[in-house]
Amino acid sequence: MGKIYTFDDKLLTEKPVIRIKDIDFVIDDRKKTLDLAQERIKERSAGVPEEEVFIRTIFGEEQYKQLESLNLSVSAYIELALYVHAAMFDLTIEEARRRFRGADQQ
Repeated sequence: MGKIYTFDDKLLTEKPVIRIKDIDFVIDDRKKTLDLAQERIKERSAGVPEEEVFIRTIFGEEQYKQLESLNLSVSAYIELALYVHAAMFDLTIEEARRRFRGADQQ
């Protein structure tokens, strides 16, 4: 018999979290949600930043409203999108930065 690999409950149910000003934002890291975010980014209206669409989809409307109430700068949204990517793909921030830099150069 070949090797058997199993997923445990932790891997299936544990969600990454980003904390901003004592508020925990749970990241919906399901493939279905990432696919939806990518679809919405392609269909977004002119002038709507990609990061905004991505964060809104991954956090969901309720958490996004909480995030908006923090009145973050545009650069903070861009940085937050980077942190969300890192958390979703289990990367360090530096690994995520390198991945984005590589995408920008293509």
